[in-house]
Amino acid sequence: MIVLLIWLLIVVRLRCFCDLNDEWLPPFDDISEVTALCTKENRNIVMLRRGLPMMYSLFRHDALCWLEIQRYVPPRYNPLVWFLQSLGYCDINRAINWRRRGVEYKRDFQLMMTRAAFALICRQTDDIGRYQLSRYAALFRIMFEKINGDRM
Repeated sequence: MIVLLIWLLIVVRLRCFCDLNDEWLPPFDDISEVTALCTKENRNIVMLRRGLPMMYSLFRHDALCWLEIQRYVPPRYNPLVWFLQSLGYCDINRAINWRRRGVEYKRDFQLMMTRAAFALICRQTDDIGRYQLSRYAALFRIMFEKINGDRM
């Protein structure tokens, strides 16, 4: 009975992402990475208010520029760090030296873009309306959708 339940969960999980590589440009077409990312725990961190301190901390963390995150980042956060690296947030941190005194970078746009990307990649499209992310989702689609007429 338990084996059947586990098998059913695996089939349903894989079915949700089976055509993922037809929709998004790399690296968002990596089914294993996206499957690891799209958990309820990660959704709560990215989308909910209680996850804000964690997100703002991750946005500024040096791990976004590390190649071998598995060695240094706790396994439960590896998918989130991979996701933020894939969005190019290391480059943002390099361009904006947030450690300089007197420099303040508001990360609201970055947070909203992250939420929209998460909602699209993880197929949580109800969150786009719930959190008013439609403009950010449109921008993400222009940048990362495999076939997009706005990107020519």
